[in-house]
Order: sequence, then structure tokens, then C-alpha cells
Amino acid sequence: MRSNSVARAALLLPLLLAGCGLFTPREAGRTPPYGSPYAGLNNKSVAIVVYVPPAAANEYTGARDEISSFITAQFREHLPTVQLLNPQIVMNWQDDTLNWQALSGDAVGKHFGVDRVLYVEVLSYTSRKVLKYSNMQGDLRALCKIYQSDAPAPPPAAPAPPPAWTGLVDAFWPLSRPLDPTQTNEAAVRLHTLEAFADQLVGHFYEH
Repeated sequence: MRSNSVARAALLLPLLLAGCGLFTPREAGRTPPYGSPYAGLNNKSVAIVVYVPPAAANEYTGARDEISSFITAQFREHLPTVQLLNPQIVMNWQDDTLNWQALSGDAVGKHFGVDRVLYVEVLSYTSRKVLKYSNMQGDLRALCKIYQSDAPAPPPAAPAPPPAWTGLVDAFWPLSRPLDPTQTNEAAVRLHTLEAFADQLVGHFYEH
């Protein structure tokens, strides 16, 4: 499956950036999770829904697939009791459903028959913090929410229930500073940034 191959590539990818050496977790952008923890995913079925704005989607055509794949890999490593809906099913639905963003989170969960929806709204996704600046530093920033679709349905006239958890995740790679201009492997920067983002996001959902 394509999503699995992307995740495996991240784990097997050698450090192709000349002179990088071995990073400590902090230097690699894998910062400890921040914000409120949420422990309501164990033994639950979950659909991951990723929204990438058009500008980022045009530049990084595989962004939605890549983000979903890295999050999935982190869930499988740290939360094996979570039953994840195949992200490709979600992406196909997004492509085939006009104005799907107008649906409430619990309605999306009920459509897929899952207990929870993890919604990832990408705010920025780039390999350079400053446009046209040659020194690369990946940044993936997203507003993330969890909706509980297994809760009792509200009365017909009631507003849609709010998310059960909300967090702003902003992952950089490298964390402290941009790379030297001689290091030009943009694909490696993106993979490390995706890994740091997924690690930071899923870190909210399990005990360390």
C-alpha cells in the first residue's frame, strides 16, 4: 500500500544531508508534546481527516497522503489498540464530496462509522521558513481537533458539539536553525519534518 511505503521510507531514509551528523531528539525537531493530553483514543476506531489548503496542495501534491501516513505510523507504534480507518478511504471521500468541510466533525465520524475523528487543518507546510531563502528548514503547522462521534446525538435544533480536544502543532526540522546552504536535499527535510509533526501530535494521546 502506498501509505505504508511512505511511512517505511521515513524510517529507513538515511541522513543524506552532508555534515548533519547524528541529532539528539531535540535537535532533530522531536520536541516533547505540549498542550493538554487526551486519553480518549484507546480501543477506539478513528478516521484521520487532513485538510491541506490549495496553495500548499499545489506545491506538495502528496502532502495529504504523507501527513496521514506519518500519523498512522505513530499510532501503530504507540497506540496499537486504536483501529484506524484506511486514510485512502477518507481521501477518496474528500475528493468525491463537494463542500465536505461544511460537515460537522461528529457527522463525518458517523458517516464512516468510527468513534473518533482526528481532523488536521494544515496552516503552513514549507521546506523554507523564508520564501526564496536558500537555507532550508521544514515547518509543518496545523490546527488539530478530535471529535467524538460515538456520543449521544444532540437535539435537532442544537448546534453541533464542539471538539473534545484541540491543539496547535508546529513542528520544525531542524529545530534550532536552518540548514547550511550546501545541504540541498529538500525531500529529506520534508520527511524529517513530517516525522517530527506526527511524533508531536500523537504524543498528546499516550503516556510517555
